[in-house]
Amino acid sequence: MSPRNLFNVVLKIMGILFLKYTIELAPQFLQLVPYIKDTPTFDMICIASSLIAVLVIYLAFTYMLIFKSDYLITKLKLTSGFDEIIPINADRKTIIGISVIIIGGLVVIDSVPLLFKQVYNYYLSMQISQGMAKTKYDVQYFILYTSKIIIGLLLMGEQKRITNLIYKYTDKSN
Repeated sequence: MSPRNLFNVVLKIMGILFLKYTIELAPQFLQLVPYIKDTPTFDMICIASSLIAVLVIYLAFTYMLIFKSDYLITKLKLTSGFDEIIPINADRKTIIGISVIIIGGLVVIDSVPLLFKQVYNYYLSMQISQGMAKTKYDVQYFILYTSKIIIGLLLMGEQKRITNLIYKYTDKSN
């Protein structure tokens, strides 16, 4: 594998990690929407605009790392100083596919305990509220962790399609 191909794979893996962080950042913004709608104070607007800016920056980094990795390698001169071929006998798509599976697994592993914690908290709130006035249980975290588990499982299950999608658009842009 040439140094250019190795850097290409590494940058794409970093882009997939940025995509994971972007997916985790988006629900945090959605949690602020009801508060901004109810009381649009200057502080809330500043927080929302900073979250939007961070989300846009993450999306830009994700796009550049996944789809414009050759451009980054050229502009950053990452291959200068490497003259020899690195002895790795794996296909680039295989390495990207494995990294997609690992990242999806990390998302699932991170979210399952938190989902169980939310189910337990729901159970406790139902036990406490028996005989008393019903307490309102906030389901937003339950939905958040369930959706993260689904996204992680989709990453693991659809890794071939994701890998083909990455290389389909990368090959068109080159």
